[in-house]
Amino acid sequence: MHWWNRATQFLRDWIGDGILFSVRRGLWLSRLSAAIVMVVVTILYGWQCAELVLIQSRLERARRDLSHLQAELLSCEDEQFKQQRRLQALRTADETLRAIQSLTGDRLSVRETAELADIILRQSYLYGYDPLLIVAIIQVESRFRSAAYGKLRSGELSGAGGLMQIKPSTVASVARRLGMEPPTADLMDAETNVMWGVTYLTRLLLHFRDLRTAIIAYNMGIGTVEGKLERGEILPRDYYHNVMSYYDRLQTSIR
Repeated sequence: MHWWNRATQFLRDWIGDGILFSVRRGLWLSRLSAAIVMVVVTILYGWQCAELVLIQSRLERARRDLSHLQAELLSCEDEQFKQQRRLQALRTADETLRAIQSLTGDRLSVRETAELADIILRQSYLYGYDPLLIVAIIQVESRFRSAAYGKLRSGELSGAGGLMQIKPSTVASVARRLGMEPPTADLMDAETNVMWGVTYLTRLLLHFRDLRTAIIAYNMGIGTVEGKLERGEILPRDYYHNVMSYYDRLQTSIR
């Protein structure tokens, strides 16, 4: 075994005891090394899994917090929008009230003015009109005299009455056209009169698809306006300009 001793000495001198030990104990070391490696790998894998679970937990918590923040933001925006709408409604109500006061002076009490403004506001919102436009039409039609009756050029009563000078026959026609029940209340009642006056204006607007023509027809009647249009005649615009003059004046002075 002389050659073996020489080889062993060579390995010890030039490579070291570790390699020689591995050569002699190779099988035992391989199993031990594999076990150690497996333990280390298992520990590292478990640590990585734990880190991943922790990160996922933090991410889920962050998502929940973000969702809550988004919900709170939407709630704040919704509340802000509601407050803005309330503020705009109050501003419009104040403008309508002051518009009526500017046109009626002391003829109406504060309570009467407030009640009339509320009626005009509700009907305007229902059909999408600027309340000041309805105020202007009432001013031209009746000067805010709820007991006013319309007269023809001959001096005879036209049959129109109330704030918006609406005729019972016109109301009945509009009610049939819209599938509504004719009013049982007195047309001279302020709320009933304004409701059917605005409804009639809306009917005309839907028919002619033009606000100017609808306002002219409100004064002249739908049949008269249709006849003039069919014959190619120019529609009289005095009534329309009168209404729009008041409307523009109110917009300038009130807003």
